[in-house]
Amino acid sequence: MGVHWSSAEVRNTCFYMASRLIANLGQELFNFSVSLFILSITGSGTSFALSLVIGTLPKLLFSVQAGILSDRFSRKAITILMDIS
Repeated sequence: MGVHWSSAEVRNTCFYMASRLIANLGQELFNFSVSLFILSITGSGTSFALSLVIGTLPKLLFSVQAGILSDRFSRKAITILMDIS
């Protein structure tokens, strides 16, 4: 009754998920390091916090719209388009 996945599909999915995890972790570390750099230059906690908020704001604003679009279009087409861009 369930979906049967081949071992190659499971392995490829695991590789894809691991690569996305590493990419997202790297992006977050980069955003945090830029904020720390701003803190070291300015010495202002407000500038540090503002840079963290500005780095996080696009995710909060566009996640709902991205979810709606991902429900309407092919997952494969979206993945290919995002990897190209």
